[in-house]
Amino acid sequence: MAKSGWFIKFFLLPVLLYVIPSQAQDKLGYANSNYCPTSSIFLNPASSADAWTMAQCNIIGINAFMHNNAAFLPAFYYLDLVRTPEQVMPRYFKGNSDKYAYALINTDALAFTFSKEHWGWGFFTRARSYSQIRNIPKTLTDYAVAYALSDNVVLNSEDAFNSLNLRISTQTWAEMGVNAAYIISKNRKDLWQVGGNLRYLSGLHTSQFGFSVLMGNYNDTLLQVDNLNSNLAFQDQPRWNYGEGMALDAGIVFKRMLKTVNNYYPNSTKFDCKHADYKYKASLSLRDLGYIRYQPTMRAKLKGSGTYRLDRGEKLLKQQVIDSIMALFYTDNYTTSLPLNMCAQFDWNTEQYVYINATAVINVMPSFFNGPQSYNMISVTPRYERKNFEFAMPLRMFGWSMPQVGMAFRIRSFSLGLEDALPLIFHNDFQGGGIYFNLGISLFDNPACKRNSWILNACPDFIKKRL
Repeated sequence: MAKSGWFIKFFLLPVLLYVIPSQAQDKLGYANSNYCPTSSIFLNPASSADAWTMAQCNIIGINAFMHNNAAFLPAFYYLDLVRTPEQVMPRYFKGNSDKYAYALINTDALAFTFSKEHWGWGFFTRARSYSQIRNIPKTLTDYAVAYALSDNVVLNSEDAFNSLNLRISTQTWAEMGVNAAYIISKNRKDLWQVGGNLRYLSGLHTSQFGFSVLMGNYNDTLLQVDNLNSNLAFQDQPRWNYGEGMALDAGIVFKRMLKTVNNYYPNSTKFDCKHADYKYKASLSLRDLGYIRYQPTMRAKLKGSGTYRLDRGEKLLKQQVIDSIMALFYTDNYTTSLPLNMCAQFDWNTEQYVYINATAVINVMPSFFNGPQSYNMISVTPRYERKNFEFAMPLRMFGWSMPQVGMAFRIRSFSLGLEDALPLIFHNDFQGGGIYFNLGISLFDNPACKRNSWILNACPDFIKKRL
């Protein structure tokens, strides 16, 4: 066993990072749309088999969302960021539960989907960055905030902290994948679809700090750690193809159609290029089943206990930690999992161009696995949907947090959404929010069904026959 001073940063990191207000979100405003297959295949890959857009090419897209249970902006209004940015100050959210934060940012690059008759297929490229902090002891964050703000009421009190599977995780990777879906059954008004995404992953960066046990107490300026057991893995600089891996998504969709669909062929001249609508549909998908194996990475094992004086300066505090905690350093390959989750959806058609969608995302990755975990989320999203225009207002809730109302719209192949839209209208406490958009090109209808179509006339004969 060897001793070193650098790891004090990681010993204190769970306390210092409590202020990060971030979590990510699926594009619930339009990812459920029947006209956005390049987005919906990430919720359920089977959706491309009966897409109401024959061909769609995504050019660029961004998805970022923020949320946490540790800090909030009181009485926040979006225009305050422009008018009085110096007055936008976060406050600590005390609550009664341990603290967490998540962050996921997706950048969608070139993607393409095609749907005709029984088949749907496509390809996609995108980059994803996922970060999370979970199971930070509430009493420890209370003490850290009080110490930073010189809150003597908290500092003069005594309390204990006890955390199992405390984890700080960041992971960034690029992925290139293919999608395939098929209508497996059409029986009267019942229609079944299955599909999957297969992805190649290029790991760019990973840092994993896992504390299997963190126990102790504080009293005034004394911090007592009774038991610390931790495993760390970290990479200093992002690097292309630093790791490689594979991932799989799989999904199934059931639709109860409004009319008999035994002779239904989506986007085909066999059905006059029309779409058969449904009364309701239910779907289930397993997402992010995969891994990334990184090249030799710096790793460490920490173990120890001790008493630390917080009023004697940073130099003495570092020396106290060095003297009390033993660290074993080594370099080895490192394999991480992806944020494996189940996604269940139900979509109800009012038959007035209005659909009511319910979506639930459930994490199924055990907490002791290396790598980020998914969030648990439920949402209800009413949307008005036409070919050239769409508007939705997703109401979603993470865990037991307060529900938030979002807003999204689509004009043909341009989509824009905002999470937590209430601060657009009036001042409201803000625990998280975000924005997402996509820009693409769509061929909604099969050109073969249009007389004198210039697109069809420009196609070679063998393509005209296939259309």
